[in-house]
Amino acid sequence: MELFNDKLDLFLTVAVSVYVCGLVYWLMKNANELYYCLGKKNLPPGDMGWPLIGNTLSFSRAFKSANPESFLENLVSRYGRTGVYKTHLLGKPLIMVNHPELNKAILTDDKNFALAYPGLTEILGKRSLATIHGDEHKRLRRLTTAPINGNVALSMYVEHIEHVVMASFDEWASMNKPIELLVELKSATFKVVTYIFFGARGYSILAPLTEVFRDLSGGIFTRPINLPGFAYNKALKIY
Repeated sequence: MELFNDKLDLFLTVAVSVYVCGLVYWLMKNANELYYCLGKKNLPPGDMGWPLIGNTLSFSRAFKSANPESFLENLVSRYGRTGVYKTHLLGKPLIMVNHPELNKAILTDDKNFALAYPGLTEILGKRSLATIHGDEHKRLRRLTTAPINGNVALSMYVEHIEHVVMASFDEWASMNKPIELLVELKSATFKVVTYIFFGARGYSILAPLTEVFRDLSGGIFTRPINLPGFAYNKALKIY
């Protein structure tokens, strides 16, 4: 009888432990869902991830992999092709849109939507073209894009753009190692932009700024953790 009681106690202990662990896991997995979505109507399907970190880790792994779209593809496979999904990245709840017409509507609606990234204002300042909105943004955008606004203006730089692109292709072909295409495309684009706005010697003068720009971009597209060693902290020091 005593042996039976010992086995029963062991079984109950294991059962309770498994139940408690399962309950804790469920609460942790659904904490963001309960905190941000409970009681709210008409939210799109999706996964809010774990507390604090959300889905940032899986998003980072996908973004650094050979298939960056795998993060969005996972949402599509789980929740169907709705075109709109909820998730939690870089410490904030957000909506991901995967629908061409809806993306166009959002990007062209300056009244209801504004450009924003974690730490954007702190890094670039309150008066930056990227952080102001409305009529003031439209006015500054017209001023800064005047040299390249319209087909006539752009036609003046077609020959130079072709030269930069062909020279870049030749340079990449001569390399005996893999290249990071996005990095090289940014470099080629920077050469074109500096030529348009600063003339023929623009790139040679401003080339050192490419590293600064890279550090600033790294600080904007990351979680705003202001501690030594983090990209956000490095970007703030530059500013």
